[in-house]
Amino acid sequence: MSIRTKAIVSMMLLVMLICASFLTLIYRQSQHSLLHLVDDKREVAALLADSILTQTQRSYQQRLKALVSAEVSATRREMIQAFAERDRETLLRLSRPPFEVLKKENPYFFSLGWILPDNHVFLRVQDPDQYGDDITQRRPDIVAVNQTRQPNSGFNGGKSLPQYRVNQPVFYEGEYVGVVQVGVDACFILNQLEEKLGLPFVFQLESRNPAILAEEREEGFVPLVETPGNGLYSTDNELFAKLADKLDCNTEKQQIQIQKNPYILHRVVPLQNFKGEHLTCIFTLANIADMTQDANHTISVALLLGALLLIVTYFILHFSFGALVGKIFRLNSSLEKSNIELEQRVNERTRELRREMDERKAVEDKLHRAEKMEAIGMMASGVAHDLNNILSGIISYPELLLMRVPEDSKLRRPLGEIKEAGLRAAAVVADLLTVARDSAKVRSRENLNRLVLTYLHLPEAELLRKNYPGVRIQTELAA
Repeated sequence: MSIRTKAIVSMMLLVMLICASFLTLIYRQSQHSLLHLVDDKREVAALLADSILTQTQRSYQQRLKALVSAEVSATRREMIQAFAERDRETLLRLSRPPFEVLKKENPYFFSLGWILPDNHVFLRVQDPDQYGDDITQRRPDIVAVNQTRQPNSGFNGGKSLPQYRVNQPVFYEGEYVGVVQVGVDACFILNQLEEKLGLPFVFQLESRNPAILAEEREEGFVPLVETPGNGLYSTDNELFAKLADKLDCNTEKQQIQIQKNPYILHRVVPLQNFKGEHLTCIFTLANIADMTQDANHTISVALLLGALLLIVTYFILHFSFGALVGKIFRLNSSLEKSNIELEQRVNERTRELRREMDERKAVEDKLHRAEKMEAIGMMASGVAHDLNNILSGIISYPELLLMRVPEDSKLRRPLGEIKEAGLRAAAVVADLLTVARDSAKVRSRENLNRLVLTYLHLPEAELLRKNYPGVRIQTELAA
Protein backbone atom coordinates (compact mmCIF):
# COMPACT_ATOMS: atom_id res chain seq x y z
CA MET A 1 0.00 0.00 0.00
CA SER A 2 1.48 3.35 -1.05
CA ILE A 3 2.00 6.27 1.30
CA ARG A 4 -0.73 8.16 -0.50
CA THR A 5 -3.28 5.38 0.01
CA LYS A 6 -2.29 4.99 3.68
CA ALA A 7 -2.68 8.73 4.25
CA ILE A 8 -6.10 8.83 2.57
CA VAL A 9 -7.37 5.79 4.52
CA SER A 10 -6.05 7.20 7.82
CA MET A 11 -7.71 10.56 7.25
CA MET A 12 -10.99 8.92 6.24
CA LEU A 13 -10.97 6.79 9.39
CA LEU A 14 -10.28 9.87 11.50
CA VAL A 15 -13.15 11.78 9.90
CA MET A 16 -15.46 8.78 10.40
CA LEU A 17 -14.49 8.61 14.08
CA ILE A 18 -15.21 12.32 14.54
CA CYS A 19 -18.59 11.97 12.77
CA ALA A 20 -19.51 8.95 14.92
CA SER A 21 -18.61 10.84 18.11
CA PHE A 22 -20.66 13.82 16.96
CA LEU A 23 -23.68 11.64 16.13
CA THR A 24 -23.45 9.90 19.50
CA LEU A 25 -23.38 13.27 21.23
CA ILE A 26 -26.42 14.46 19.27
CA TYR A 27 -28.34 11.26 20.09
CA ARG A 28 -27.59 11.47 23.79
CA GLN A 29 -28.46 15.14 23.90
CA SER A 30 -31.77 14.54 22.16
CA GLN A 31 -32.63 11.71 24.54
CA HIS A 32 -31.69 13.84 27.53
CA SER A 33 -33.79 16.75 26.27
CA LEU A 34 -36.71 14.40 25.62
CA LEU A 35 -36.61 12.87 29.09
CA HIS A 36 -36.08 16.28 30.70
CA LEU A 37 -39.15 17.65 28.93
CA VAL A 38 -41.26 14.68 29.99
CA ASP A 39 -39.99 14.95 33.58
CA ASP A 40 -40.92 18.62 33.63
CA LYS A 41 -44.47 17.74 32.58
CA ARG A 42 -44.66 15.09 35.30
CA GLU A 43 -43.43 17.54 37.94
CA VAL A 44 -45.98 20.11 36.83
CA ALA A 45 -48.71 17.46 36.99
CA ALA A 46 -47.60 16.38 40.48
CA LEU A 47 -47.59 19.97 41.77
CA LEU A 48 -50.97 20.64 40.20
CA ALA A 49 -52.43 17.42 41.67
CA ASP A 50 -51.17 18.34 45.15
CA SER A 51 -52.64 21.81 44.75
CA ILE A 52 -56.02 20.42 43.66
CA LEU A 53 -56.15 17.97 46.56
CA THR A 54 -55.10 20.62 49.09
CA GLN A 55 -57.71 23.10 47.85
CA THR A 56 -60.41 20.41 47.82
CA GLN A 57 -59.59 19.30 51.35
CA ARG A 58 -59.54 22.84 52.77
CA SER A 59 -62.72 23.85 50.93
CA TYR A 60 -64.87 20.92 52.07
CA GLN A 61 -63.46 20.90 55.59
CA GLN A 62 -64.47 24.54 55.95
CA ARG A 63 -67.87 23.84 54.39
CA LEU A 64 -68.57 20.91 56.74
CA LYS A 65 -67.35 22.84 59.78
CA ALA A 66 -69.73 25.66 58.89
CA LEU A 67 -72.53 23.16 58.14
CA VAL A 68 -72.47 21.68 61.66
CA SER A 69 -71.86 24.98 63.47
CA ALA A 70 -74.99 26.01 65.36
CA GLU A 71 -73.69 29.59 65.68
CA VAL A 72 -73.79 30.17 61.90
CA SER A 73 -77.56 30.41 61.61
CA ALA A 74 -80.82 29.19 63.07
CA THR A 75 -81.21 26.80 60.12
CA ARG A 76 -77.89 25.14 60.94
CA ARG A 77 -78.92 24.79 64.56
CA GLU A 78 -82.25 23.27 63.54
CA MET A 79 -80.40 20.85 61.23
CA ILE A 80 -78.07 19.67 64.00
CA GLN A 81 -81.00 19.40 66.39
CA ALA A 82 -82.89 17.24 63.89
CA PHE A 83 -79.85 14.94 63.61
CA ALA A 84 -79.49 14.77 67.38
CA GLU A 85 -83.22 13.97 67.77
CA ARG A 86 -83.04 11.47 64.86
CA ASP A 87 -85.64 13.38 62.85
CA ARG A 88 -84.82 12.07 59.34
CA GLU A 89 -87.47 14.03 57.41
CA THR A 90 -86.48 17.38 58.90
CA LEU A 91 -82.80 16.61 58.45
CA LEU A 92 -83.39 15.69 54.78
CA ARG A 93 -85.39 18.85 54.17
CA LEU A 94 -82.69 21.05 55.70
CA SER A 95 -79.75 19.14 54.15
CA ARG A 96 -80.99 19.12 50.57
CA PRO A 97 -80.38 22.86 49.85
CA PRO A 98 -76.65 22.77 50.79
CA PHE A 99 -76.34 19.46 48.92
CA GLU A 100 -77.79 21.04 45.77
CA VAL A 101 -75.46 24.04 46.15
CA LEU A 102 -72.41 21.82 46.45
CA LYS A 103 -73.61 19.68 43.55
CA LYS A 104 -74.07 22.76 41.39
CA GLU A 105 -70.65 24.13 42.29
CA ASN A 106 -68.88 20.87 41.52
CA PRO A 107 -70.40 18.34 39.09
CA TYR A 108 -68.17 15.67 40.67
CA PHE A 109 -69.71 16.21 44.11
CA PHE A 110 -71.31 12.84 44.87
CA SER A 111 -72.59 12.34 48.38
CA LEU A 112 -73.65 13.99 51.63
CA GLY A 113 -74.38 11.65 54.50
CA TRP A 114 -75.14 11.58 58.23
CA ILE A 115 -73.83 8.58 60.19
CA LEU A 116 -74.68 7.58 63.75
CA PRO A 117 -72.05 6.91 66.44
CA ASP A 118 -72.68 3.15 66.01
CA ASN A 119 -71.52 3.40 62.36
CA HIS A 120 -75.03 2.99 60.91
CA VAL A 121 -76.12 5.31 58.12
CA PHE A 122 -78.85 7.65 59.30
CA LEU A 123 -79.37 9.58 56.05
CA ARG A 124 -77.91 9.68 52.52
CA VAL A 125 -79.09 12.97 51.07
CA GLN A 126 -78.39 11.83 47.49
CA ASP A 127 -80.32 8.57 48.14
CA PRO A 128 -82.66 9.09 51.13
CA ASP A 129 -84.33 5.65 50.76
CA GLN A 130 -81.03 3.88 51.51
CA TYR A 131 -80.30 4.07 55.24
CA GLY A 132 -79.79 1.92 58.30
CA ASP A 133 -76.91 -0.17 56.88
CA ASP A 134 -73.79 -0.81 58.96
CA ILE A 135 -70.68 0.61 57.24
CA THR A 136 -68.12 -0.52 59.81
CA GLN A 137 -66.31 -2.80 57.35
CA ARG A 138 -66.54 -0.53 54.33
CA ARG A 139 -65.80 2.83 55.97
CA PRO A 140 -62.90 2.68 58.44
CA ASP A 141 -62.61 6.46 58.16
CA ILE A 142 -66.11 6.86 59.67
CA VAL A 143 -65.21 4.37 62.42
CA ALA A 144 -62.10 6.42 63.19
CA VAL A 145 -64.11 9.65 63.52
CA ASN A 146 -66.63 7.94 65.84
CA GLN A 147 -63.76 6.67 67.98
CA THR A 148 -61.54 9.75 68.07
CA ARG A 149 -64.21 12.42 67.43
CA GLN A 150 -61.68 14.17 65.19
CA PRO A 151 -62.17 15.09 61.50
CA ASN A 152 -60.30 13.24 58.77
CA SER A 153 -60.13 13.08 54.99
CA GLY A 154 -58.74 10.87 52.25
CA PHE A 155 -59.58 8.64 49.32
CA ASN A 156 -61.84 5.65 49.84
CA GLY A 157 -62.94 2.79 47.57
CA GLY A 158 -66.52 2.52 48.69
CA LYS A 159 -69.44 0.88 46.93
CA SER A 160 -69.33 3.00 43.79
CA LEU A 161 -66.50 4.92 42.19
CA PRO A 162 -63.59 5.84 44.45
CA GLN A 163 -64.36 9.03 46.30
CA TYR A 164 -62.46 11.69 48.15
CA ARG A 165 -64.15 11.70 51.56
CA VAL A 166 -64.17 14.49 54.14
CA ASN A 167 -65.63 13.56 57.54
CA GLN A 168 -66.57 15.94 60.34
CA PRO A 169 -67.78 15.02 63.88
CA VAL A 170 -71.10 16.60 64.95
CA PHE A 171 -71.83 17.92 68.44
CA TYR A 172 -75.11 19.25 69.80
CA GLU A 173 -75.14 21.14 73.09
CA GLY A 174 -71.77 19.64 73.99
CA GLU A 175 -72.76 16.04 73.27
CA TYR A 176 -71.41 13.95 70.40
CA VAL A 177 -74.24 12.89 68.07
CA GLY A 178 -72.47 11.40 64.99
CA VAL A 179 -70.63 12.18 61.77
CA VAL A 180 -71.42 14.19 58.64
CA GLN A 181 -69.46 13.33 55.51
CA VAL A 182 -69.16 14.48 51.92
CA GLY A 183 -67.78 12.55 48.99
CA VAL A 184 -66.39 13.78 45.68
CA ASP A 185 -65.93 11.50 42.69
CA ALA A 186 -62.20 10.77 42.48
CA CYS A 187 -62.30 11.38 38.76
CA PHE A 188 -62.51 15.11 39.49
CA ILE A 189 -58.74 15.25 39.83
CA LEU A 190 -58.22 13.35 36.55
CA ASN A 191 -60.47 15.70 34.59
CA GLN A 192 -58.94 18.83 36.10
CA LEU A 193 -55.44 17.60 35.31
CA GLU A 194 -56.44 16.76 31.73
CA GLU A 195 -58.12 20.15 31.24
CA LYS A 196 -55.08 22.07 32.48
CA LEU A 197 -52.28 19.94 30.98
CA GLY A 198 -53.88 18.26 27.95
CA LEU A 199 -52.57 14.81 28.92
CA PRO A 200 -54.53 11.61 29.64
CA PHE A 201 -54.56 10.41 33.25
CA VAL A 202 -55.61 7.19 34.96
CA PHE A 203 -55.70 5.61 38.40
CA GLN A 204 -56.12 1.97 39.31
CA LEU A 205 -57.86 0.22 42.20
CA GLU A 206 -56.59 -3.26 42.85
CA SER A 207 -58.48 -6.23 44.31
CA ARG A 208 -61.91 -4.97 43.26
CA ASN A 209 -64.69 -7.29 44.33
CA PRO A 210 -66.73 -8.63 41.33
CA ALA A 211 -69.94 -8.01 43.28
CA ILE A 212 -68.96 -4.34 43.78
CA LEU A 213 -68.15 -4.04 40.09
CA ALA A 214 -71.59 -5.47 39.28
CA GLU A 215 -73.25 -2.91 41.56
CA GLU A 216 -71.23 -0.16 39.89
CA ARG A 217 -72.46 -1.25 36.46
CA GLU A 218 -76.05 -1.29 37.69
CA GLU A 219 -75.68 2.25 39.07
CA GLY A 220 -73.95 3.47 35.91
CA PHE A 221 -70.45 3.70 37.42
CA VAL A 222 -68.64 1.25 35.17
CA PRO A 223 -64.84 1.30 35.23
CA LEU A 224 -63.49 2.48 31.92
CA VAL A 225 -61.37 -0.66 31.76
CA GLU A 226 -62.41 -3.93 33.36
CA THR A 227 -59.72 -6.51 34.07
CA PRO A 228 -59.76 -9.48 36.44
CA GLY A 229 -59.31 -8.26 39.98
CA ASN A 230 -58.92 -4.53 39.32
CA GLY A 231 -60.52 -1.49 37.76
CA LEU A 232 -59.02 1.40 35.84
CA TYR A 233 -60.60 4.84 35.97
CA SER A 234 -59.34 7.04 33.16
CA THR A 235 -60.04 9.97 30.89
CA ASP A 236 -59.04 7.91 27.83
CA ASN A 237 -60.64 4.46 27.66
CA GLU A 238 -59.07 3.23 24.42
CA LEU A 239 -55.55 4.32 25.31
CA PHE A 240 -55.35 2.91 28.83
CA ALA A 241 -57.24 -0.30 27.98
CA LYS A 242 -53.92 -1.68 26.77
CA LEU A 243 -52.04 -0.83 29.99
CA ALA A 244 -53.83 -2.80 32.68
CA ASP A 245 -50.79 -5.02 33.24
CA LYS A 246 -48.25 -2.15 33.17
CA LEU A 247 -49.54 0.13 35.93
CA ASP A 248 -47.32 -0.31 38.97
CA CYS A 249 -47.15 2.21 41.80
CA ASN A 250 -43.60 1.06 42.54
CA THR A 251 -42.36 2.05 39.07
CA GLU A 252 -41.87 5.77 38.59
CA LYS A 253 -41.26 5.82 34.84
CA GLN A 254 -41.28 3.34 31.97
CA GLN A 255 -41.20 3.63 28.18
CA ILE A 256 -43.77 1.56 26.30
CA GLN A 257 -45.16 1.07 22.79
CA ILE A 258 -48.87 1.42 21.99
CA GLN A 259 -49.87 0.77 18.39
CA LYS A 260 -46.24 1.34 17.35
CA ASN A 261 -46.22 4.77 18.99
CA PRO A 262 -43.71 5.46 21.78
CA TYR A 263 -45.09 6.62 25.12
CA ILE A 264 -43.64 7.32 28.55
CA LEU A 265 -45.83 6.13 31.42
CA HIS A 266 -45.24 8.27 34.53
CA ARG A 267 -46.41 7.83 38.09
CA VAL A 268 -47.63 11.31 38.99
CA VAL A 269 -48.80 11.25 42.60
CA PRO A 270 -50.10 8.64 45.08
CA LEU A 271 -53.66 8.90 46.38
CA GLN A 272 -53.82 8.32 50.13
CA ASN A 273 -56.57 7.26 52.48
CA PHE A 274 -57.31 8.99 55.78
CA LYS A 275 -54.37 7.19 57.45
CA GLY A 276 -51.89 8.45 54.90
CA GLU A 277 -51.60 4.98 53.34
CA HIS A 278 -51.32 4.67 49.57
CA LEU A 279 -54.65 3.59 48.13
CA THR A 280 -53.69 3.95 44.49
CA CYS A 281 -51.60 6.12 42.17
CA ILE A 282 -52.35 8.53 39.36
CA PHE A 283 -50.51 7.81 36.12
CA THR A 284 -50.13 9.84 32.95
CA LEU A 285 -49.05 8.96 29.42
CA ALA A 286 -46.82 11.27 27.43
CA ASN A 287 -46.83 10.66 23.69
CA ILE A 288 -43.24 11.18 22.58
CA ALA A 289 -43.77 10.20 18.95
CA ASP A 290 -43.39 13.78 17.66
CA MET A 291 -40.37 14.45 19.85
CA THR A 292 -38.79 11.14 18.83
CA GLN A 293 -39.48 11.93 15.20
CA ASP A 294 -37.78 15.32 15.57
CA ALA A 295 -34.77 13.67 17.21
CA ASN A 296 -34.59 11.06 14.45
CA HIS A 297 -34.81 13.80 11.83
CA THR A 298 -31.93 15.64 13.48
CA ILE A 299 -29.84 12.47 13.54
CA SER A 300 -30.68 11.76 9.88
CA VAL A 301 -29.53 15.24 8.89
CA ALA A 302 -26.35 14.75 10.90
CA LEU A 303 -25.74 11.40 9.16
CA LEU A 304 -26.21 13.02 5.76
CA LEU A 305 -23.81 15.81 6.63
CA GLY A 306 -21.30 13.25 7.88
CA ALA A 307 -21.51 11.32 4.62
CA LEU A 308 -21.02 14.53 2.61
CA LEU A 309 -18.04 15.39 4.77
CA LEU A 310 -16.49 11.99 4.07
CA ILE A 311 -16.99 12.39 0.32
CA VAL A 312 -15.54 15.89 0.28
CA THR A 313 -12.60 14.76 2.40
CA TYR A 314 -11.87 11.89 0.01
CA PHE A 315 -11.85 14.11 -3.10
CA ILE A 316 -9.73 16.76 -1.39
CA LEU A 317 -7.16 14.17 -0.33
CA HIS A 318 -7.25 12.39 -3.70
CA PHE A 319 -6.71 15.43 -5.93
CA SER A 320 -4.53 17.57 -3.68
CA PHE A 321 -2.33 14.93 -2.08
CA GLY A 322 0.87 16.04 -3.85
CA ALA A 323 0.41 19.70 -2.94
CA LEU A 324 -0.54 18.69 0.58
CA VAL A 325 2.61 16.54 0.97
CA GLY A 326 4.84 19.35 -0.37
CA LYS A 327 3.24 21.80 2.01
CA ILE A 328 3.77 19.36 4.86
CA PHE A 329 7.48 19.02 3.99
CA ARG A 330 7.86 22.81 3.81
CA LEU A 331 6.11 23.17 7.13
CA ASN A 332 8.36 20.50 8.66
CA SER A 333 11.49 22.28 7.36
CA SER A 334 10.27 25.60 8.69
CA LEU A 335 9.42 23.95 11.97
CA GLU A 336 12.90 22.43 12.28
CA LYS A 337 14.50 25.80 11.61
CA SER A 338 12.26 27.44 14.16
CA ASN A 339 13.17 24.73 16.67
CA ILE A 340 16.91 25.36 16.13
CA GLU A 341 16.48 29.12 16.58
CA LEU A 342 14.33 28.55 19.64
CA GLU A 343 16.95 26.21 21.11
CA GLN A 344 19.70 28.80 20.58
CA ARG A 345 17.57 31.48 22.23
CA VAL A 346 16.86 29.14 25.12
CA ASN A 347 20.60 28.45 25.57
CA GLU A 348 21.45 32.16 25.51
CA ARG A 349 18.72 32.95 27.94
CA THR A 350 19.89 30.10 30.17
CA ARG A 351 23.41 31.53 30.29
CA GLU A 352 22.02 34.98 31.08
CA LEU A 353 19.91 33.52 33.85
CA ARG A 354 22.92 31.71 35.32
CA ARG A 355 24.96 34.91 35.24
CA GLU A 356 22.13 36.83 36.87
CA MET A 357 21.77 34.13 39.49
CA ASP A 358 25.53 34.27 40.27
CA GLU A 359 25.40 38.05 40.60
CA ARG A 360 22.32 37.81 42.75
CA LYS A 361 24.01 35.22 44.96
CA ALA A 362 27.09 37.49 45.39
CA VAL A 363 24.87 40.42 46.33
CA GLU A 364 22.95 38.23 48.77
CA ASP A 365 26.27 37.08 50.36
CA LYS A 366 27.37 40.71 50.80
CA LEU A 367 24.01 41.58 52.27
CA HIS A 368 24.22 38.61 54.61
CA ARG A 369 27.70 39.65 55.79
CA ALA A 370 26.51 43.23 56.28
CA GLU A 371 23.57 42.00 58.33
CA LYS A 372 25.93 39.89 60.44
CA MET A 373 28.25 42.88 61.01
CA GLU A 374 25.23 45.01 61.92
CA ALA A 375 24.11 42.40 64.43
CA ILE A 376 27.67 42.22 65.89
CA GLY A 377 27.74 46.03 66.07
CA MET A 378 24.42 46.14 67.92
CA MET A 379 25.69 43.53 70.36
CA ALA A 380 28.99 45.42 70.83
CA SER A 381 27.10 48.66 71.41
CA GLY A 382 25.02 47.03 74.13
CA VAL A 383 28.12 45.53 75.77
CA ALA A 384 29.96 48.87 75.59
CA HIS A 385 27.10 50.72 77.27
CA ASP A 386 26.99 48.14 80.06
CA LEU A 387 30.78 48.36 80.54
CA ASN A 388 30.63 52.16 80.62
CA ASN A 389 28.14 51.95 83.47
CA ILE A 390 30.53 49.68 85.36
CA LEU A 391 33.68 51.71 84.55
CA SER A 392 32.07 54.96 85.66
CA GLY A 393 32.30 53.72 89.25
CA ILE A 394 35.79 52.25 88.81
CA ILE A 395 37.12 55.63 87.53
CA SER A 396 35.03 58.01 89.71
CA TYR A 397 35.57 56.45 93.14
CA PRO A 398 39.43 56.40 92.91
CA GLU A 399 39.31 60.10 91.98
CA LEU A 400 37.16 60.86 95.02
CA LEU A 401 39.44 58.83 97.28
CA LEU A 402 42.56 60.57 95.91
CA MET A 403 40.97 63.90 96.84
CA ARG A 404 40.64 62.77 100.46
CA VAL A 405 43.80 60.78 101.21
CA PRO A 406 46.99 62.65 102.18
CA GLU A 407 49.80 63.14 99.67
CA ASP A 408 52.12 60.83 101.54
CA SER A 409 49.56 58.03 101.88
CA LYS A 410 50.55 54.59 100.64
CA LEU A 411 47.11 54.23 99.03
CA ARG A 412 47.64 56.99 96.46
CA ARG A 413 49.72 54.81 94.16
CA PRO A 414 47.27 51.82 94.09
CA LEU A 415 44.38 54.22 93.65
CA GLY A 416 46.16 55.92 90.77
CA GLU A 417 46.82 52.57 89.12
CA ILE A 418 43.14 51.66 89.50
CA LYS A 419 42.17 54.96 87.90
CA GLU A 420 44.63 54.46 85.01
CA ALA A 421 43.38 50.92 84.46
CA GLY A 422 39.82 52.22 84.37
CA LEU A 423 40.79 54.89 81.86
CA ARG A 424 42.49 52.32 79.64
CA ALA A 425 39.35 50.14 79.87
CA ALA A 426 37.23 53.17 79.00
CA ALA A 427 39.41 53.75 75.93
CA VAL A 428 38.83 50.13 74.87
CA VAL A 429 35.08 50.58 75.34
CA ALA A 430 35.26 53.79 73.27
CA ASP A 431 36.98 51.85 70.49
CA LEU A 432 34.26 49.18 70.75
CA LEU A 433 31.57 51.87 70.42
CA THR A 434 33.43 53.28 67.43
CA VAL A 435 33.28 49.84 65.77
CA ALA A 436 29.62 49.41 66.71
CA ARG A 437 28.58 52.85 65.42
CA ASP A 438 30.96 52.77 62.48
CA SER A 439 32.08 56.27 63.47
CA ALA A 440 34.56 57.89 65.86
CA LYS A 441 33.37 59.12 69.25
CA VAL A 442 33.17 62.86 69.55
CA ARG A 443 33.87 64.43 72.94
CA SER A 444 32.49 67.79 74.04
CA ARG A 445 32.33 69.89 77.17
CA GLU A 446 28.98 70.27 78.92
CA ASN A 447 27.76 72.48 81.76
CA LEU A 448 26.50 70.19 84.55
CA ASN A 449 24.33 72.93 86.03
CA ARG A 450 22.51 73.35 82.71
CA LEU A 451 22.03 69.59 82.35
CA VAL A 452 20.58 69.30 85.89
CA LEU A 453 18.25 72.26 85.42
CA THR A 454 17.15 70.99 82.02
CA TYR A 455 16.28 67.58 83.48
CA LEU A 456 14.29 69.11 86.33
CA HIS A 457 12.07 70.82 83.76
CA LEU A 458 11.48 67.65 81.73
CA PRO A 459 8.05 65.84 81.86
CA GLU A 460 9.86 62.86 83.38
CA ALA A 461 10.88 64.93 86.44
CA GLU A 462 7.36 66.35 86.69
CA LEU A 463 5.99 62.79 86.66
CA LEU A 464 8.36 61.76 89.48
CA ARG A 465 7.26 64.72 91.63
CA LYS A 466 3.60 63.83 90.93
CA ASN A 467 4.04 60.14 91.78
CA TYR A 468 6.09 60.84 94.93
CA PRO A 469 4.66 63.98 96.51
CA GLY A 470 6.54 63.33 99.76
CA VAL A 471 9.92 63.70 98.04
CA ARG A 472 11.35 67.23 97.82
CA ILE A 473 14.11 68.04 95.31
CA GLN A 474 16.55 70.77 96.38
CA THR A 475 19.44 71.95 94.17
CA GLU A 476 22.73 73.51 95.38
CA LEU A 477 24.71 74.09 92.22
CA ALA A 478 28.16 75.62 92.05
CA ALA A 479 28.49 78.95 90.34
